[in-house]
Amino acid sequence: MLSPASSPPAPAVHTIMAAVVQLFLNFGLKHGLDPDRLCADAGITQAQLARPERHVPFVWLASISDAIVAALPEVAVGIELGLFSSPDQGVRQGYLGQALKFVATPLAGLELVVRCLRHVDTLLALDPPRVQLLGSTVVYELPMARPIPREFFESFLVSTLVSLRAQAPAPIVVHEVRLARTPATLRARLERLFGAPVRFGAACDALVLARAPLEVPVPSAAPEVARRFEEQFTRRMEASGDQLALAVQLVVEAELARGSLSQERVAKTFGLSARSLQRRLQERGVRYYALVEQARKAQAERLLADPSLHIGEVASAMGYDLSSFDRVFRRWSGMTPRAYRKTQATSLARRRVGVD
Repeated sequence: MLSPASSPPAPAVHTIMAAVVQLFLNFGLKHGLDPDRLCADAGITQAQLARPERHVPFVWLASISDAIVAALPEVAVGIELGLFSSPDQGVRQGYLGQALKFVATPLAGLELVVRCLRHVDTLLALDPPRVQLLGSTVVYELPMARPIPREFFESFLVSTLVSLRAQAPAPIVVHEVRLARTPATLRARLERLFGAPVRFGAACDALVLARAPLEVPVPSAAPEVARRFEEQFTRRMEASGDQLALAVQLVVEAELARGSLSQERVAKTFGLSARSLQRRLQERGVRYYALVEQARKAQAERLLADPSLHIGEVASAMGYDLSSFDRVFRRWSGMTPRAYRKTQATSLARRRVGVD
């Protein structure tokens, strides 16, 4: 059995993102696209991806994925890219890849990916993928935090399913696929691939899976080994990650808690002008107002977690009337405040009895 001491070095955050960008370039090359041209469209060079000290912003990946989708109108990029990759692509030789080898169940592996992804990309830390356990089903949701092609999210659903099927001892059952966009011409192929109906125009991209097959123990499971690899991965990511957006969100949350919000005051906290702060965030593929939205969502979730507060009181504290808050929170999370509170209470109860 492989031990943490014998594992290869874990890549830093920028190296992981560089590996994902390289994966996209390889995909483009497979379909006859020039990698240098794709990089040029993103305003970078391939040499920059190889510099170990260079931060690789998500906006590079977004620009390259934009160029690939535009250049391949006849290709089902979401499906093909998903089949070309896997969720641990670019880190499978590092600590996360090793951790996935030793998880107790496929569900534990899915939850591990969700926990670790927030360390790879700053905005995923603010609005991460979610795994919800709802009775006999598991709902795996992807956020819509970035203005990038929806094919990117579809490819992640496909690669997740492929990886689960490869790892799981029992056949994976998909009840439903939810997609935010409406590629109606792909319905038949998507339904053959997933073996389930596809619903277009959803609030976010998601897989609805049968829970029982995901909880069948993996023969090679070694949870303690997986835990050590995950801890090491987390330490490396936190040490090397770009934390500006997270820091900005924390300051925004503090401003909101005081009942006022000033972009100039937030920027001054970092010794920057409002314009400079916006530019630095944009370099990382993050919009300031997206962080404000995430801060408001986080504030609402914290208030809803307090059962002593009526939902109307939460709405008032957030500066909304009840109907407006219901509508805004549904846009943020895909569910009503009441449904969110019920889901959180159920999850807490399960953890207390050791179900989760």
